[in-house]
Amino acid sequence: MIELQPLLADLELLVNTESPSLDLDRLAVSAATLADVMTTRLGTPPEIVDSPAGPHVWWQGGGTPKVLIVGHHDTVFPAGTVAERPFAVVDGRATGPGVFDMKGGIVQALHAVASSPPTRRSAAAPAASSSRSGPWPAGRCWCASRAPTVAR
Repeated sequence: MIELQPLLADLELLVNTESPSLDLDRLAVSAATLADVMTTRLGTPPEIVDSPAGPHVWWQGGGTPKVLIVGHHDTVFPAGTVAERPFAVVDGRATGPGVFDMKGGIVQALHAVASSPPTRRSAAAPAASSSRSGPWPAGRCWCASRAPTVAR
């Protein structure tokens, strides 16, 4: 069973870690923060892979993956947005930069994988990429290079 408070704590941490798409320094901090959350929840550290578009975070449960979970940890919000609109939960509704797209999805996916039995975790390969603005730049599609072994 997934517990709400740890999920919200992880979401708050990620949302309050600014990650504008074109800010490579902040994306590096975001990737490291996400990697820490993944290590805590999944038990083993992910790989951080640098790219011109910013770092990607890749974790594999071991064995032959059957599911690829893809997301992005960057946001469209400029630096300083978190100071103006930090993560909050009011009347059961979470708000803040990236809470819906895509940091909320990443956290839900990680907690879903973490709540599954260890024998099933080996079937998952969550990955989070950073991206530059614009329609599907090469950096955003990085996970696809690892997908063929997963998608078969």
